[in-house]
Amino acid sequence: MTLERWAWLIAMTDASDAELLEWARSFSKPPSVEITGGRVDFDSYAPERRAIRLIVDNATVSITVQATVMCVNPVFELRGAPGNLLSVTLAGRALKQGEYAWDGQTLWLDAKIAQPEQLQLKFAKTPASHQ
Repeated sequence: MTLERWAWLIAMTDASDAELLEWARSFSKPPSVEITGGRVDFDSYAPERRAIRLIVDNATVSITVQATVMCVNPVFELRGAPGNLLSVTLAGRALKQGEYAWDGQTLWLDAKIAQPEQLQLKFAKTPASHQ
């Protein structure tokens, strides 16, 4: 028996074919990560959500994102993270509201990462929520 999982990417867009290919490659080849202040979850990647799954251990988490192909708009599911995200820094630059979205568990970046870059997350020092 062969088990296959398919994901359909359906949307209306004005993006070029080159951009769509970049997104598709990013979707099929997630980056590897190195983490301080946290660790990779047992199920480290959720392909249906294109999310890298991490467990937060400290108020500051540094993630080195190493893409094999252009990583477009990476998504991180952060278990155990306090809900209050104070700052997001990518490649030494603080991201502004609108360059990322945070719902208390999932972080989405509006970014393209082609070479190893460091992502740093700073949380308020409140107890981690239990999930």
